[in-house]
Amino acid sequence: MTDYNFRHWQHTKEFEKELNTPTNKTLQPFRTIDGIMEIGKYKGKHISTLPEHYIKWLIENYRGLNDTSKNKLKSFMK
Repeated sequence: MTDYNFRHWQHTKEFEKELNTPTNKTLQPFRTIDGIMEIGKYKGKHISTLPEHYIKWLIENYRGLNDTSKNKLKSFMK
């Protein structure tokens, strides 16, 4: 595993842990009113600017994601 891949893997694991802690179970990753990310490496970015692989990862890995947020994210996938 290259150093870059290890750092990416480590960041991913830390982010999953942050997302799925008990205090964040009801926190949605973006504001539904305007679609601005509130957490993670894309904090402050509109969900329409996120890479599709990141949206897919978020849908698959964020256990607290409600149906409204899932549907909004899916609408930005090609």
